Amino acid sequence: EAFKRNVFVRVDAAPGGDGTAERPFNSISNALVAAPWFGTVHVGPGRYRECPVVEKCLTLVADEGPEKTVLDGSGFGSSVVTFREDGAAGSRLDGFTVTGGLGTYVPNVEHAATEFDFVGGGVFSRVAVTIRNCHVVGNGRRSAAKAPEIVREGARKRARAGELPQTTSAGGGLYICSDWENDGTIGEREVVGTVQNCVISNNYAQAMGGGVAISGAGTVLLLDAS
Repeated sequence: EAFKRNVFVRVDAAPGGDGTAERPFNSISNALVAAPWFGTVHVGPGRYRECPVVEKCLTLVADEGPEKTVLDGSGFGSSVVTFREDGAAGSRLDGFTVTGGLGTYVPNVEHAATEFDFVGGGVFSRVAVTIRNCHVVGNGRRSAAKAPEIVREGARKRARAGELPQTTSAGGGLYICSDWENDGTIGEREVVGTVQNCVISNNYAQAMGGGVAISGAGTVLLLDAS
């Protein structure tokens, strides 16, 4: 039963692990697939160059804390950590440095400064989650082009295709999205994110919320966060 509830990851583990403490996975994404609902994924120290997507309610915890455990999204063109599906509500992210993210592409969300709708460079969530003991630093990407030159017909489509510079427009560190559904339609939901004992710094967004941005009826509770 303990094994079923706890899955282990180490960046230097051999391929073919089964998620036990003796034979951990070497990928957080693989561990998330194997982890049960309401289980815990224990992540060992190291730099993980991946962008995990949480689709069920669970805890993702770095056992040795943010000084030793880094989620690095550099070069992936997405948010570093994504909580997208309704089933992920109630999840917890605990003890990581989160860095290098661009954001999640969210259509039909208007921003004043840019048509490149990438939001939530570090963490993107459309459900209620708790983020604890994390350092969310160095996320968000700025465009080399000036906004008036890039806001034009079809800009978002070409940006997604990589034909134009991709820019983080909102929530460089964290974006709580309560007015967008997975099918791209506009919806209304109340989403509450809790950020506790975290450092959110040196992130960038072109339009709003270099550190934290909230859409619609979303709320972020900042507890001992800076």
